[in-house]
Amino acid sequence: MICYIYFGNKYRRSYLKTNVGYTFCTIKGIEYGAKVSNEYLYNFYVDDSLWEGSFPMTTKLETSDRSIQEKSFGKMFIVKYSKEKPYFNELFLDKPAPDSLLDCLKCTWDKLPF
Repeated sequence: MICYIYFGNKYRRSYLKTNVGYTFCTIKGIEYGAKVSNEYLYNFYVDDSLWEGSFPMTTKLETSDRSIQEKSFGKMFIVKYSKEKPYFNELFLDKPAPDSLLDCLKCTWDKLPF
């Protein structure tokens, strides 16, 4: 099992190095894990297809304070995805969507827009 996770992460990272795109995602909820870290759950569009993603919470404060978690519900953030296989994706919590682009849920970019 440990080898599978290690190789799976390496495989995922290789798809997120080249031929990637950026778009906005909407945080839909949180999956709480007993033996694994809690994860943000989000949706995003690529070529009019809806994709789901998850991203682990990284800080102790983030994983322990539910008010911080709930503030992100319904908010939009940048997500990086593999154009070849969009199920390989990565959430950028430090890049929320600016107010001027909140209605741009299906916009995509080849480089970070800001």
